[in-house]
Amino acid sequence: MIIEIKGKIRRFFLIKFRPEYVKKQLEIRQGECFQCGKCCVFLYRCPFLRGSGRKIRCQIYHSFRPQQCKLFPIDERDLQEISGACGYSFPKERKPSYAKLDTLEKLAVVSFLFYHRFRGCILKK
Repeated sequence: MIIEIKGKIRRFFLIKFRPEYVKKQLEIRQGECFQCGKCCVFLYRCPFLRGSGRKIRCQIYHSFRPQQCKLFPIDERDLQEISGACGYSFPKERKPSYAKLDTLEKLAVVSFLFYHRFRGCILKK
């Protein structure tokens, strides 16, 4: 229950105060809503949810869904709250490998690491 409360607070905060993050996440979100109802039963069962099991449906899905329903899931953390059982997914972030950097970028990385390593040695003395 604590996880669901934290998730609701986090989503509220993101929607109200970090709309640029939400917009970015929606742009990379893949898939579609299966209308499984998993996101409709956090903390309490939504009053617009009818049925049970595989016959569960939202009565207002196509007419007047609240913003928080339209935006769920915002990111991977939301999917973890429902154990990944959702029609939506997010691509895994790929960090660029060192081998794919061009010479100038490699020089910048090495310089940065050397500078901070050297600076750390001086500060420790």
